[in-house]
Amino acid sequence: MSAVASELTGRPDSRTHAARFAVGAVLIAVAATALGILAPVSIGIGILFVFAGPHNWIEARYVLSRLPSRFAPVAPFMIGGVVGVLVLATSATLLPSVARATPLQWIRGANALTLLAMLWNVALIGWIAALLMLRSRQKPARDWWWCLPAALVIAALSCLQPLAWSLALVYLHPLVAFAILDRELRARRRDLRPAYHAVLALVPILLAVLWWQLRDAPPLIGQGDDALTMRLVSTAGGALIKQVPAHFLVASHVLLETLHYAVWLIAIPAFAIRGRILDVARIPVATRSVAARRAIQLVLAASACLVVALWAAFTQHQVAARDLYFTLSIVHVLAEAPLLIRLL
Repeated sequence: MSAVASELTGRPDSRTHAARFAVGAVLIAVAATALGILAPVSIGIGILFVFAGPHNWIEARYVLSRLPSRFAPVAPFMIGGVVGVLVLATSATLLPSVARATPLQWIRGANALTLLAMLWNVALIGWIAALLMLRSRQKPARDWWWCLPAALVIAALSCLQPLAWSLALVYLHPLVAFAILDRELRARRRDLRPAYHAVLALVPILLAVLWWQLRDAPPLIGQGDDALTMRLVSTAGGALIKQVPAHFLVASHVLLETLHYAVWLIAIPAFAIRGRILDVARIPVATRSVAARRAIQLVLAASACLVVALWAAFTQHQVAARDLYFTLSIVHVLAEAPLLIRLL
């Protein structure tokens, strides 16, 4: 009996574990693709309601676990990251209001919102370049001299289509989670990386399937709550890319966001946090003092309360709760940039 129990509870070999990992990931991706074809608005609303808040909580827990116990060696990078997130998030939230302000009406031949989006994009690219340069001077040192000329080229390209560049960030954001998970697998589970890369290679194929199925899809307006549908379509780029069916854009966004949530809610806890989500004593910065540990516990508890509050708000006012969440999510999207750069 003990031998049977040992066999059942024993660690599977690398090949078996990689196969299970790949099968689970493929099933999630294929299911998200199928649901995106059948009911993109309903699924988009559903995954946003259920998973958006918890994935932010897990991400906050992960960020805390990656903070160094001593801030002095990385103080310039940390300060630059925090200040950049706050400034860029605040300005992004205020862009529509500022664009409608009277002082900008003197601009002729240019749309105020487009001009402000261009300036914001250039500031974002400059901030990322500055963080890369600061990171290159930390241990282990990196030879990243190419960051500055690359930033200039990218900034120039972003000025050609500022709003399109801003939309590209919506679709690039889920890819950051893929890169973070790849880094964690490289550090802890190299045997799973080939299977993981194979799953990532499947994503463009699934997007092609979405296009094939939805290239002649009817408009989405009129499905479910129109106000909420319009916001989902706008977030996916339907208002900007009118030549592409909105059904395809929303379904593609749903697929990428579903995979993004799966990385944070399933893979990161399993491979990076290793199931010790509530064990703050293992967080390096929490080892500095009792006060630091209690502060982290307070932050995580307050974040959990915010998740519950968003759930409650969503059940009462879906449109307002969605707008509030996306306003707050700008901070978490921007915060992923210094997190990923710090892990490089």
